[in-house]
Amino acid sequence: MKKLLCFDLDDTLLATDKSISEENKQAIRRAADEGNYVSIVSGRSKRGSSFVAEELGMIGRKNCFLIAFQGNLIWDYENDRCVYMDGIPLDDGIRLLNEISDAGFYTQTYTADEMLIPGICEEFEHYNSIVHEKHRIIPSWDELTEPTLPKIMAIDYHDYERLKRFREHFLTLNYADRFDCFFSSTDYLEFCKRDSNKGHGVKKLAEYLQVDVKNVVTIGDERNDISMLTYAGVGVAMNNAHHSVKKYADYITSNDNDHSGVAEVIRKFILNEEQ
Repeated sequence: MKKLLCFDLDDTLLATDKSISEENKQAIRRAADEGNYVSIVSGRSKRGSSFVAEELGMIGRKNCFLIAFQGNLIWDYENDRCVYMDGIPLDDGIRLLNEISDAGFYTQTYTADEMLIPGICEEFEHYNSIVHEKHRIIPSWDELTEPTLPKIMAIDYHDYERLKRFREHFLTLNYADRFDCFFSSTDYLEFCKRDSNKGHGVKKLAEYLQVDVKNVVTIGDERNDISMLTYAGVGVAMNNAHHSVKKYADYITSNDNDHSGVAEVIRKFILNEEQ
C-alpha cells in the first residue's frame, strides 16, 4: 500500500550547515522509486524550495511533490504543474503588511513566482542569502494588485521578544481571526490565511493522491510543523525539535538533523526495515 511521506526542510532534512546527507538523499529516492509518494513541506516558496528538490533528484521524478508557502501551494514535480493554491485576500494582506511596517519591522510577501519586498536592507540580504529568491521592490504595499498572497513574514534577527510582543498585539486586532500566525523560527513570524497551514497542505495532498491518513508520515522540528504532525497517521519530531513540538509527536527520532534523522524515519515507517 502506498504511503505519503512529508518532511520539513530546515533543521529536519537539512543539516545545520544546510547540507543534505547522502543517506537522506538515497532514502528519499528509494521511497519514491518503490512506489510511495514523497513531498517537501516548507514555508519557503516554490523557487526557494527548488534548489533542495533538484539536489534530491525530485524534479521530473515520479511520485514527488512540493507543499510550499506553509501549505498554500502544492506542486507536482513529475508533471511540472500546480495542483492547489490558496492565499490571503489582498485587502487583508495590505492591511497586515502596513500594520507590521508601522510597528517598525521588516516585512515581505510573495506571489507564486517571486518575493515582494519594501527595499534592500539587512534583513532582506540575510534572508535571501539562504533562499535565493527572485524579488521585486514594492515602494508602497497599497500598490499591490495580486488577488491573493500565499504568506506574509515579519522578520527580526535581533529581538525575538519584540516579535513575540507584536504577535500578542496582532491577536488583539479585530481581523486576526482571519489568519494563522506562528513562528517558523525565532527570527520569523509568519502569517497565512486561516486554516491554510502545513497540516492543511498535507491533508489536501493526501486527498488529491487518495492516500488514507493512516498511511501519511510527517517529519518536522518547529512549531509551524505541529499541524502536520497532528494530522498524520504517524507524526514524527526530530531529536533536535523545539521542546514544544515533541509532545505532539507519535515518534521522536534517535538521530538529529545532522545525523540523517529523515533516513531513520523512512527505514522505520516507509520501508519497514526497522522494527
